[in-house]
Amino acid sequence: MNAHWKRILLWSLLGLILLATLIWAFIPKPIAVDLLTLAPGELVVTVDEEGETRVEDVFVLSAPISGRAMRIDAEVGDRVVANETLLAEIEPIDPTLLDPRSEAQARADIRAAEANRNLSDAAVKEASVELNFALSELKRSRSLRKEAVISARELESAERTYQTRQAARETAIATRQARQAELERARAELISPTAVRQKSEACQCVPITSPVDGRILMILHKQVSLRSRDVF
Repeated sequence: MNAHWKRILLWSLLGLILLATLIWAFIPKPIAVDLLTLAPGELVVTVDEEGETRVEDVFVLSAPISGRAMRIDAEVGDRVVANETLLAEIEPIDPTLLDPRSEAQARADIRAAEANRNLSDAAVKEASVELNFALSELKRSRSLRKEAVISARELESAERTYQTRQAARETAIATRQARQAELERARAELISPTAVRQKSEACQCVPITSPVDGRILMILHKQVSLRSRDVF
């Protein structure tokens, strides 16, 4: 075989290789699919979109007084009923501790209040004695007036004296009540936070109820109150 035929054979072989490559490149590739057995069933159509909640009226509840908020049991999304659903409770704050000077002043105020109360007790006793004496004088004047021993003017004077003594006794009693209140107020200055906790087992709380019907959208703060009856 001469060189001419060798060249023809080589170019023919290259052409066949190029033709085979083009055919293989353009042949459609198989597509991987999942095979399932079709059977009759229900057609379910779902639509997934982002929703927006529109609130007509928003109410922000706050404490009407100073105090300590008890633990809030409500959760976001809970339904509330106007003037019925209890949302929170406000407990009165504990009294502050007194420094030595303030404590001494408070004890001095108690002694002064006790002295004033004792004076008012004495004034009530004195007014009671004067009233009893005026009553006896009035009875005697009435009996003498029936016998025409004294004049009507003297009887009126005895009645006026009795009424005056009665008013004086009522004034003394009212003054004693005021002095007793001052004594109790002075003693209250010495009440310590520990004594308050020991005496008040039940919570003297102010209830906070929902003003309208609706749902809770947000709870800004949850207070946890530790007590001896709570178990964590």
